[in-house]
Amino acid sequence: MWLLDEKLPDYWKPEKSKIVVNALIENGISYVAFVVDLNCPTRWREKPWIDDIRKIAKAGLEGRLGEKWTTIISIGGEKIPIIGSERLLRAG
Repeated sequence: MWLLDEKLPDYWKPEKSKIVVNALIENGISYVAFVVDLNCPTRWREKPWIDDIRKIAKAGLEGRLGEKWTTIISIGGEKIPIIGSERLLRAG
């Protein structure tokens, strides 16, 4: 997604961030998945990435851009959903 969305800053380049951002739909539910490199499993909790993840997750919860989506952090086989503002604020 980093190559497709010019709104994502250069620090999201996967070689630097160790995170790949994917948008997907499963069973009719829209997701933004942050797939984290297993060698850097806590990268998503670091600044500046956590700040952007919070903004993207909040936009999904509020249904900005015309639809709602769920934000997921994926590390290996583990998926951590960011499903509510309380969890969103604790993330990081």
